[in-house]
Amino acid sequence: MAKPWSGATWMGDMHSTIADQPLSNIILPGSHDACAFKLFPTELAPFAPSQAKSCVAKRCCCCIPLNFSIAQTGDLHDQLSAGSRYLDMRIAFDNNQQLLRTEHSLYGLPIKELLEQVARFINQESSEIVILHLRHFSVAHHYDMTDEHHASLVQLVQETLNVEYFIRHDERHLSIQALKDKDRRIMLVYGTDACAQVNETDWIHSESIVIPKGVGWLNSQTTEHMVAAMNNLAQRASSTNNGFHKMAPAITPNDQLIKAGVINCICCCICRLLCAHTCKAPAGLKEVSDVVGDALLHEIPTMVAQGKRFNILDMDHIVRQQKRNRLIETVALLNGRQCQDHHHQVVGDTKMVVLEQAPTGHAK
Repeated sequence: MAKPWSGATWMGDMHSTIADQPLSNIILPGSHDACAFKLFPTELAPFAPSQAKSCVAKRCCCCIPLNFSIAQTGDLHDQLSAGSRYLDMRIAFDNNQQLLRTEHSLYGLPIKELLEQVARFINQESSEIVILHLRHFSVAHHYDMTDEHHASLVQLVQETLNVEYFIRHDERHLSIQALKDKDRRIMLVYGTDACAQVNETDWIHSESIVIPKGVGWLNSQTTEHMVAAMNNLAQRASSTNNGFHKMAPAITPNDQLIKAGVINCICCCICRLLCAHTCKAPAGLKEVSDVVGDALLHEIPTMVAQGKRFNILDMDHIVRQQKRNRLIETVALLNGRQCQDHHHQVVGDTKMVVLEQAPTGHAK
């Protein structure tokens, strides 16, 4: 009997399939806005959208900004246990509390607590490799943290996680097997070069080097546009095949969707006054992620079957989607097809080179 799929150990369970591949050649389900599972509705960040700062949103209906800011269902340990292997971690320095925290328009948990959740998983599951992508680095605006803030963040990483588990610069292109031989379990990607430690430390990887094509934000308002944008990105990745690449398949809430969320929120409040049952939940990223999850479940297997290449796929509410339709399991298991196709391509290219070189060498 085949072993049941486990989100916590899928890389180890698929080792025979992915062992000879580098991280950049395998499909890695990931968490978009990974830390946005616990946010505080009254603690708006200075760089939050203007709609979230309105008096109505802040005073009368704080569920509106919260619904459109909460991007994940479980904490980081839950997400990793559900199969995520890439964490999009937004970093901010809260001047009021003088604390490094996460953010997604609203402030969230302290970074130390979040890193401890990652450490717990990493220490439990020695067969798995996780990419931590630290980004945004905000104080009053995105990417305005000072050298002192960056130094404190790097020190926090060193204190919380075992640096011996980190992939080094010269190890990025090693196979999964070679990385496991060195007991590497974490790849730390830093979202700005304006940090001295990025250049001084061999276990901090610059975003501009690792994913030079960008973070793959599709900026779609419909599933049709999202799928078309995914096809284009995957096609380009298939033709170049030159390292890590990333896409964030999601629907970006526009004014129309946010207005619907406001109406639903008001209707829900009125309904609760009249009825003991909750008859209409406010619209937000959770409901949007359901639409996206269903589209991805249908489209991604087809794209992989067509030979289109995927690497990092960061998604909203991955714990919820895995429970709803086994989306993360489906994405991870597609490595069987993608790695097989890559192996055949490499073997085919090798044969072609041998045939081209044969006339100038000794006859066999």
